Amino acid sequence: MSEKFRRWVPRTVPLTKVVLTARRYTVAVAFARQAFEREPSYTEINPGGTEVLHCRIYELRGECSWQKDGKPVGIYKNKYEWAGNPDLGDCSLRVLNADLDFDDGDWECQVTASTYQSKDALTSRPAKVVVRVAPTKPKISLSSVEISSGNNISLREGNPTAVTCISRYGNPAAEVKWFIGNTDISNHAIHRNASESDSDKTWLATSTLNFTFGREHHLQRLRCVAIHQAYDTKSRESNAVLDMQYAPIIKVVGVPDEDIEEGVDSLLLRCQVHANPPAKVVWKKISQDGIYSLEPELSFKPVTREDSGSYMCEAQNEIGSALGRSVQLNVKYAPRILEIRPQAQTTAQAFNSTSFTCVADGNPMPHFEWLQQAGVRNESVFSRGRNSTLRINNVTYGHQGMYVCQASNSINGKERKARSEPIFLQVRGAPQILRYSEETTVKRGEDGLLRVVFCSDPPPIRSSWQWGSLAVEVGRTHGKYSAQNLTTNGDREDCYDAQLLVRRAELGDSRSYFFQIDNGRGKDGFEVDLRVIEPVAVTTVAGGIICVVVILASLVVVMLYAFKSEKCCFSEKNFKSDMQKRSDIEKAGLHGTAVEGRKRSLGGGAISPDALYGSPVKDGKDFDHGGTPNGYRQQHVSNSNIIYADLQLPRSSNNGSMRRTPNNKSDHSSIRLSPNGLRGGEAVEV
Repeated sequence: MSEKFRRWVPRTVPLTKVVLTARRYTVAVAFARQAFEREPSYTEINPGGTEVLHCRIYELRGECSWQKDGKPVGIYKNKYEWAGNPDLGDCSLRVLNADLDFDDGDWECQVTASTYQSKDALTSRPAKVVVRVAPTKPKISLSSVEISSGNNISLREGNPTAVTCISRYGNPAAEVKWFIGNTDISNHAIHRNASESDSDKTWLATSTLNFTFGREHHLQRLRCVAIHQAYDTKSRESNAVLDMQYAPIIKVVGVPDEDIEEGVDSLLLRCQVHANPPAKVVWKKISQDGIYSLEPELSFKPVTREDSGSYMCEAQNEIGSALGRSVQLNVKYAPRILEIRPQAQTTAQAFNSTSFTCVADGNPMPHFEWLQQAGVRNESVFSRGRNSTLRINNVTYGHQGMYVCQASNSINGKERKARSEPIFLQVRGAPQILRYSEETTVKRGEDGLLRVVFCSDPPPIRSSWQWGSLAVEVGRTHGKYSAQNLTTNGDREDCYDAQLLVRRAELGDSRSYFFQIDNGRGKDGFEVDLRVIEPVAVTTVAGGIICVVVILASLVVVMLYAFKSEKCCFSEKNFKSDMQKRSDIEKAGLHGTAVEGRKRSLGGGAISPDALYGSPVKDGKDFDHGGTPNGYRQQHVSNSNIIYADLQLPRSSNNGSMRRTPNNKSDHSSIRLSPNGLRGGEAVEV
């Protein structure tokens, strides 16, 4: 090798060959030592099977050979044969008709040194060759007692348990896994492998499961599965049915989720117990001592209020006992009136106090309401109170009538009611006016009727209508005034109607009339107003309506006319005047428009409406731009019959239009100009 080539190749390059290409030729140089390209590895072979032990060498220069368990192995036809070409570095060995006694062991691939001076001989790492042997079916045992596959295994809930599974005479040792059903629990097991004492080339696989089983595993299968490639199905298993023993679990079924009503609903409570071994069941009622029932079911057909209370189910077996949750039965029943005070008939003095009391029971506790039927016809009903006791501190004739105590509650959303026997309250004392009309309005010439309702017990002995210096006793007449006889009021007992009739009322009859009553125990009175008004004539009303219609119609006509006039006067075609006419007007210095008493048409085009602003001027005075609206000038002309308005015409066209911009708003008029322009003294039509 040339010195130049040695300098080009780095010493650290781990190459077996370096190939150089220069111009038209190639130079190959070999300089690396022989080494393993692939060493043999762990291999499993089924009995009678064939397998290749791989071994390949880089830059092979020595000779290949194999050793098993430290002893050389020769090449034998149909047993040990070269799988490759050793001359090319492939020293792989094919093992045929595998046998446990001859082929199971540690194998090494060896290569002699390339020369006796070289130190490049090779020996591979030992590679384990295993000739498989199918192990026996796994077996489960508990406390050294074997459990036949499919039998029960009794375990107590909550106790840690050690269960063992063994698989024997396998090569290699079987892999053991644990399952509950299909759930893998192998992580709770400890695995040990040991060679069999009577066969040192096979293995004993032992797996101990340390697990705490619960009631949820009851009747499930505990499975021990041995996995081995020599099995026809790759795995075999043994299993046992878990017979879990645990304390009772109680569930009460039939607990009502809504109100139960006495005499209407039935109820069945069941104490469901889950226990192994089976448990005994008893029912207890908390409100009483001893056992209520030994049956797992309680039947109430139908329920009564005496069934209300708390019930509890108990269960016990050899493992333990359990208490079910307490079931509260709350039997509902409608209200019932037990007592009412005072007696059915009672009398109270007017403006004094009295009270009524009602006693009732029910579940839920009833609500009370006192109802008064005040009218004789029993049509008017008033709610007087919502407590069990009704107290009236200031008795009036309005409190006279029949009183009923009503007790009510609600069961399953339906209202239940009970009513007491009626109590009749009689009020005696001074008279009292109950209702009246404070003002009566009539038209002049009509009859006016004033009315007052009052109550009195005893009946009135004296009553009259009074106004001014006059007084008319009830049942008498004074001119046009008639005090009607008292009539019994049909709505209330001991109540009367008093009426004063004013015939053909005049404006002078408008005043207050005082009614007074006396029954020997007291007096009462009240003023009632009579208002007499002038009648309104029909013709007046009709005339007013006609006027309103005419005014509305006139407004509509004016608005329509104004709208049409605006569109006619400001049509787009009227603004098409030539620029020469506008120029002539500017040159002539036209500043006004002559307005005469008559109108005269001069023809021609129209000037923009915003260009005209006119108003009368004062004699002998001029107005500058600041004295008129929008700064336009107005001048006085010698002809007193003519008024000129200053026209500020634009000096340049606004896109061909004489219209002002929308921001400059003003009142405007239309001007008609002569086609030939304006001449001195000619009038302009406004």
